[in-house]
Amino acid sequence: MAKIRDALNSLPARPALAAAVILAAGVAVLHYGKQYQRCVGHADLRAALHGAVESAIDGTTREVRLADVAPFAWDHVDIQENFRPQVAPDDCAFGWDWSNEERQALIDDGLLTVIVFSRDGALVDYLEYRADWGGFEGIVGPLPRERAVFTATRNGDAIVLRLADG
Repeated sequence: MAKIRDALNSLPARPALAAAVILAAGVAVLHYGKQYQRCVGHADLRAALHGAVESAIDGTTREVRLADVAPFAWDHVDIQENFRPQVAPDDCAFGWDWSNEERQALIDDGLLTVIVFSRDGALVDYLEYRADWGGFEGIVGPLPRERAVFTATRNGDAIVLRLADG
């Protein structure tokens, strides 16, 4: 009984204020939770690809394997350069990923590449990538997972990604 009394005595003098803070935090988590996971997931995936390209350029690795960059379950990838979406994607709050302004600048400059991962014909995930970080060359149609391996070479200031087996 003493423990219960001590617990009740430790509550704030104004429980409505504490309840309001807890309620506001809960609403924020419900509202932003999925958006946070999606936005941060895309940013992390982009960073992984950028790191793999940089490693291939500096000689740390020989190739960029999308299966290593995107270790989740997918069986095909479709790479679309100079992507111009028909609908504006959701803006990621709090700088969790690119803002709509950043994305629009890439679109306007023809630098937005979208890499679409699918499994059994259904969308699994996608990645927006900067073509000035690495432009894909000679990629036609969806590639099966095992063929999504690229060499990275520097061509002046540009980085070019080509199929490793082509």
